[in-house]
Amino acid sequence: MKLAVAIAAKNAPPDAFVVWRGFDESIRKAADMGYHGVELALKAADEIQPDLLASWLASAGLEVSAITTGQVFA
Repeated sequence: MKLAVAIAAKNAPPDAFVVWRGFDESIRKAADMGYHGVELALKAADEIQPDLLASWLASAGLEVSAITTGQVFA
């Protein structure tokens, strides 16, 4: 079984049920804590830059397990 943690951009509301240090730092932290992947919690698709995200994930050895829009309701 692989484990993932939900992460969001730095502008996530403090009550959002995600790690919200920004995608780059959150990906590094997730890898350090032993997770296998991350769930991207987005408000809008333009919060991510696919090429940059791919390089962070590759560097950390992580995968994207899901992309959600639940932050819209947080």
